[in-house]
Amino acid sequence: MAAELARQLGVPGPASRILLKPHDTAEWEQLSARALEVCPPLAEVLQKKMSMLLLQFVPGQNLESEVETFQGPNLANACHKLGRLFILDLLLGNADRLPLHSLGWRGNPGNVLWSDGRCVPIDAVVARRPPKLLVREMDQKAAWLLELVLLDRASAQQARAA
Repeated sequence: MAAELARQLGVPGPASRILLKPHDTAEWEQLSARALEVCPPLAEVLQKKMSMLLLQFVPGQNLESEVETFQGPNLANACHKLGRLFILDLLLGNADRLPLHSLGWRGNPGNVLWSDGRCVPIDAVVARRPPKLLVREMDQKAAWLLELVLLDRASAQQARAA
């Protein structure tokens, strides 16, 4: 669901799919054989598991390392893309991507890559279930912050700086 919601919001994510050992036997065996050559511990894990999530590799710089995107003429486009990602994270209740102290989000900028001028969340297809009390508190903070941002330009600038 997260990947589909991201797609609807115009937030690109890596292509992904699930392989099931009984259903995708030929491909599974091919991957297991290659893993045995390259990484024997991975081959052992594949023998025990019945499913796997395959993600497309996305080359790029993580959010903290990317400098060029946030300078000069690129800034407006970068802010637009980060805004879409912020909305996605608000809808998903995802505090594990963008570090926002005003919402209590610890974040992980390594989960956002900048690749070919695109902001790509690399963890968009991995579901997570935070504790209910944390979600409730985060929803209250998000609603409060969104109201401030929508009603007061100075608050919007402070939220961006936080």
